[in-house]
Amino acid sequence: MKHCVVSIIRVIASDAEQQLKYQKHPGINAEMLKRIHQKRLGEYDGYTFWLVNGKVLRDEVFLDFTEGGNPATYRFVPEHEVWIEKDMASSEILPTMLHEYLEMMKMKEEGWTYDKAHTYASGIERDVRKSHPSGSLWEVFKAIVERSKA
Repeated sequence: MKHCVVSIIRVIASDAEQQLKYQKHPGINAEMLKRIHQKRLGEYDGYTFWLVNGKVLRDEVFLDFTEGGNPATYRFVPEHEVWIEKDMASSEILPTMLHEYLEMMKMKEEGWTYDKAHTYASGIERDVRKSHPSGSLWEVFKAIVERSKA
C-alpha cells in the first residue's frame, strides 16, 4: 500500500511539473526577449528560428530548458518562434531545429500528444545525426521536413 501511495504522489508531482512547463511565463516581456534572442537563424512556414541565451532562460524562466523549445511544448516561447540554444555545437543546430519544428507541427496540426510527437521527432533527429547530411542548413532542413510530410 505504501508503494502505491508513493507512486501516485510521483505521478501527481510529475503532472504538476508538466503543467508548469505549459504555462506562459508572466515575466517574459520585450526587455527579456532582447536578452533571450541572440541571433535570428531564419524563417520557415511562418516561424522564426532563433538562437537563444539558454542561461537567461534557465536562470529566470525555466530551469530545465535545454537545447530547444517551441510554443506547443513551452508556453513561454512566443507563437511563431522556435528557440535553439546558442551554446550548442554548430553540428547540433540542424537536428535540434528539425526536432523542435516537427514536434510542434505534429502537436498543432495533427493533435498529437507531447509524448507521441516527441518520440516521432526524436526518431528523425536520430536519423539526421547518423546521416550527417551535407548542404546549406536551410536546404537540408526544408528537404527533410518535406520528406517527413510524404
